Amino acid sequence: MAASDSTARTPPSADDAAEAAAGMAHPTVVPTNFDPEDSSGREE
Repeated sequence: MAASDSTARTPPSADDAAEAAAGMAHPTVVPTNFDPEDSSGREE
């Protein structure tokens, strides 16, 4: 029974990892090259 649980947890785990990487990469790449003070005045 333990093996069945491990296999069922593999597909959802991979999907979560892909979404987490994409979500973390987005906000990390934007502020990395974007200034918080400059963005406030340039966004308007």
